[in-house]
Parts: sequence; C-alpha cells; structure tokens
Amino acid sequence: MEELEDRVRATLAVHEDVREVRMFGYRCFMVEEKLRVGVGGAGGLLVRTGMERYEEALGWPGARPAMMRDRPMHGWVDVDAATLGTDEALRRWVGLSLEQ
Repeated sequence: MEELEDRVRATLAVHEDVREVRMFGYRCFMVEEKLRVGVGGAGGLLVRTGMERYEEALGWPGARPAMMRDRPMHGWVDVDAATLGTDEALRRWVGLSLEQ
C-alpha cells in the first residue's frame, strides 16, 4: 500500500495543489480540492472517472464498479492492484482522474 501511495505522490508531483486525506478507508489524493484517486488498504486504487468515461473505464484491465454500502458509485471505479505494476498503467488511471 505504501509503495502505491508513493507512486501516486510521484505521479501527482507536477501539480501544485495536491492534498492527502484519509476517508472511506483510503489514502485519498485531492487535486484542486477535488478527490481524484484513493489508495485502499488492499493496495487497489479508487479512481474518479466521471460519468462520461465511466463505462469506458470499466472496460480497462482490472477495473470494476466502485461500491459504497453495496451500491455502485457511478463515476468511480476500483482498480485491482495487480494491474498497476507499471508506471504507465498508474499514469493512465491518474490521468483519467485529472480529466474530471
């Protein structure tokens, strides 16, 4: 988990307005006061996709609907840690979150 947090920090280092908060059991990264991504205890990533890119993002490797209280959080996906092994994969997900 800490390794993925460090990788997300490094990916977001080019942005000035980054803030970290703990919520929903995640270490969440906010950019320009918007929650963009969160690193979960199991090492996966919660990613803001927005409604426009939600269905597309669900087709990407390792993605599944993010759930809260057994209900899907449309506009958000959970990404399996096993698919985040490369910096390119992580940048793709973080980049998507920054488009929203």
